[in-house]
Amino acid sequence: MNISRETNVSLIGASKEPTPDFALVFYNTPNNGIAITRHAFHNDQMQAGVIIDQAQVFSLLQEKRNQATQEQLNEIKQAGGEVVNLMPVNVLFEDDDFIVWHRESRKMPMWFRLNGQSPFALDVIWPPLLFMVKKSGDALTILALDTDERPTLDSMTYWAPMGNIYQAHNLCQGSAPLPNERSINNIPEMEATFYESAFDSFKHSYIFKGANEISGKEFWQKKQATGEAVNAKVELFPCVTLREILENRGNRQFFMNTVKNCITGIENNE
Repeated sequence: MNISRETNVSLIGASKEPTPDFALVFYNTPNNGIAITRHAFHNDQMQAGVIIDQAQVFSLLQEKRNQATQEQLNEIKQAGGEVVNLMPVNVLFEDDDFIVWHRESRKMPMWFRLNGQSPFALDVIWPPLLFMVKKSGDALTILALDTDERPTLDSMTYWAPMGNIYQAHNLCQGSAPLPNERSINNIPEMEATFYESAFDSFKHSYIFKGANEISGKEFWQKKQATGEAVNAKVELFPCVTLREILENRGNRQFFMNTVKNCITGIENNE
């Protein structure tokens, strides 16, 4: 495969022509799944590929985006410029150790790869979510919200009704680790490790009210069929307020203990 060197990309300050790094090829499989191969280049010739999974794709793209961003920042600094960052409007809190932000609901595919089955996607409305990350940590903390509005300190949070989240609300990052940098500058890259992953299981029973009657897969299949959004106040167990989360952000035991709220809720519903 020959690569044309003609480009519409501005090469301001570039010292050499762009060269291909790698290529990703996507295949539709007979069972409606997706296969992906990565191909290196040698003298502009695409080489034989190796099979990679979806998580590796996201990791590769995050790595390249972070690399490009850092190179741009370095160029600005070398030219004597100053890098100025504005706080994103969805960021609720930041200190030396933690970032907390919220994200509105969105309609997009939710991927599953349950118990080794072929991947499949459901086109559903994801609920509004609250994210927290420890800058030196290795996993996102994720809870659901009941409105797209910016939460207040007294806003209630709920168990996030997605897979791969443990009862302490920490995400099983699996083969989609967080980027090395965890800052307000790369929130989309951190979110991608969740939104663009394939859920392999639901990690605990304290997710849905009536959890003994419906599985996570059935819950989201119904949402796709009806087109309805999640009604957090009706369908999910309440957890703690944003104020409590911020006050206890460095206390993992606090988040482990929030499961008691669900146990109480289940007992009250029986």
